[in-house]
Amino acid sequence: MRLNPLNEKNYQILLRALDWTEGFGLFFVECTPAQSKAITERTQQDLSSQRVSVLELTAPLTADLYSHIATFLHREELKVLFIQGLEKSLNEYIKPGIGGLGDYYKENTVPRVLGHLNLQRERFRDNFPFCLVFLLPPYALKYFMLRGADFFDWRSGFFKFDTEEGVLKAEATRLLSENFPEYLAMTPQQRREKWLALETCLEEAQLEEKAGLLVQQGNLFVVDKEYLAALAHYDKALALQPEHANAWYGRGNVLIDLGRQ
Repeated sequence: MRLNPLNEKNYQILLRALDWTEGFGLFFVECTPAQSKAITERTQQDLSSQRVSVLELTAPLTADLYSHIATFLHREELKVLFIQGLEKSLNEYIKPGIGGLGDYYKENTVPRVLGHLNLQRERFRDNFPFCLVFLLPPYALKYFMLRGADFFDWRSGFFKFDTEEGVLKAEATRLLSENFPEYLAMTPQQRREKWLALETCLEEAQLEEKAGLLVQQGNLFVVDKEYLAALAHYDKALALQPEHANAWYGRGNVLIDLGRQ
């Protein structure tokens, strides 16, 4: 895994923390899925004398995470357990909002998996004498911090890996190339996933790309007839780039649609 200097520094700090921690430790890593895979593979190489395993969640959890880990372990001794894919159990609960954190604070958006984590944190500490490392994309970690705050507060460390510049640029270009008819053809779930992909890219995008990404989010809201949310995103784009033609075009159409209601 080739890293920029800042990410390399963060990786070395993470590696030392995992190596030096005795017994239970709780770590959170903010990174992309591709970085997640690279981090786990490199850690397994760098800590080859110790047992490092990866629990990859490929679908939303149907049981609480404690039970899932207990089944996965088979009572084998571990030093580190990486947990990938927890965002799949959070995505359906994350409600895009109009401003700031949007609907992230709504009580009815707390997923079952985070409720269990908040209530069972002592069981994790008492029964899992190894390091637990949650690898999550930015939007999912933000949600985890808000809705799983009791569990998150027990963290032994938090690490952020910036997206490599070339990868980020390519992803932004891909997202900006998509058009309105493509969004119309998507299912509601696909549009939610697309919104989350845009949100992830927005976290680190360059200023000149942010307005376009916000317009794309606004377009997704228009498809779902959430006109006020769309208008708010077009306005955010115009605050960044007052001459953004697509933002003005989208804003005008939304005002027409609102006038028809």
